[in-house]
Amino acid sequence: MAKGHIDGNVVEIGDMERLDGIQAAERAAPWWPEANHHGYSTSAAFLSATGRRWPAIEGTAQEVKCGWGHKCDQSTSIFMATIERLLTAEEYAQLPDNGAPTELVRGRIVDLDIPAFRHGWLCVRVAKLLANYVDDHELGRVLGNDAGMITERNPDTVRGPDISFFSYSRIPKGASLEGYAQVAPEVVFEVRSPGDRWPRILERVSEFLNAGVLAIYVVDAKKELATVFDAASDEPSRILKGGDELTFPAPLSGLRIAVQQLFA
Repeated sequence: MAKGHIDGNVVEIGDMERLDGIQAAERAAPWWPEANHHGYSTSAAFLSATGRRWPAIEGTAQEVKCGWGHKCDQSTSIFMATIERLLTAEEYAQLPDNGAPTELVRGRIVDLDIPAFRHGWLCVRVAKLLANYVDDHELGRVLGNDAGMITERNPDTVRGPDISFFSYSRIPKGASLEGYAQVAPEVVFEVRSPGDRWPRILERVSEFLNAGVLAIYVVDAKKELATVFDAASDEPSRILKGGDELTFPAPLSGLRIAVQQLFA
C-alpha cells in the first residue's frame, strides 16, 4: 500500500486510489479543521485517539463528494485515504481523559482492562511495604495508580507500571512532577492479572529494562509467587515463593521482603 505524508501524518492509499500531490487531500477536505460543520472532530489527535478514519471521497474530476456528504470542488479524485497519526508522549498527555485506561505503544493508543479487586489490593500492599522503608530512610518516591513513564522515543511509548520506585538521585526532591517521568525508576512491580499472557508481560519487562529499570518483579496473585528480572544478573529471571526473600538494588539494598508477606 502506497504512503504519503501530510503535515506529519502518514496517509495510506489503496491499490485503486491515487493522491496527486502531497497536499491534495488537505485541499479536497475542508472538513479537516478541529471541529467541522458536520459536528465531527477531525484533528489528527482525535482521529488517532478514537480510531476514526478519514471518510471515503468519491466523485468526478469536477465534483468530489466525501463520505460524510460534503461536496468539494477538487480536480483530484481520491477514493479512500486513511490517516495514521503517531502520537508523541506529550500529545498523548494532552488528550482528554475518557475514563478508560490506556497506554501509548509506539505512537498508538492501546486500550487496557480495568483490574479486578485482588489486583488492586495487591498493588496497595506492595506499595505500602515499599513506601514504609523508602519514607523511613528518605530515599525517594513510590508511585502507584499506573503513573506513566516514557520507555521509548521515536515513536514514543508510555507505560504505566502498577508500582514504581524513583530514588532522589533519579528525580531530585525539588524536581517538577508534572507530565510523565522522563527517566526510568530503579524498581517496577507488575501484578499479573488472570488474563495477562507471558508474551505481553515479557514485552513490557524488556521495555522497562531497556529504559533503565534495574529490577522488575512480576507478582502472580493466583500462584502466590514472584518472578524477578534483574538487570545486573546473568540469569534471565528467578521465581521466588513462600519464605524466599525479594532483594533490591541500591538504594533499596537494605530492604528484604518475603514473598509470602505480599499475600498476607
